[in-house]
Amino acid sequence: MRLRFLIVEDDLLNCKVYKLILKDEMLDLDFAYDGEQGINLFTGNNYDLVLLDMNLPLLTGLEVAKYIRDLELKESKPKVPIIAVSADTSAGMKQKAYDCGVNEYLNKPVGRYDLIKRVKLYINDPRLFPVKTNHQFRSEN
Repeated sequence: MRLRFLIVEDDLLNCKVYKLILKDEMLDLDFAYDGEQGINLFTGNNYDLVLLDMNLPLLTGLEVAKYIRDLELKESKPKVPIIAVSADTSAGMKQKAYDCGVNEYLNKPVGRYDLIKRVKLYINDPRLFPVKTNHQFRSEN
């Protein structure tokens, strides 16, 4: 079974980075480039995880997270994990994100290890991002 992630990020370079980090045969990635597009994609699809920038055009990440949580409650759906990403490292912003229903908060720039570690907290499937042995790395070169 494939997993589906929604990435809501307006910076195209960050989108490329996330695409590289999250490259896995088990994943389908959908991208939204503003808050409204993120809400529209979330409403029309089923996602296993949302990666959400906090500083978006049209609707902020806080508004998108609150909308998602309100929709899940209204429709009695299980909560989809939301990982927020932001250059704002202030405790106040982090608290606002958690208050809106975000599960995790990562500071930009996001590193591969930190992002995969957070994803694996919520997606417990050993086939996702398997650890390669030295032999596997050597055979790929």
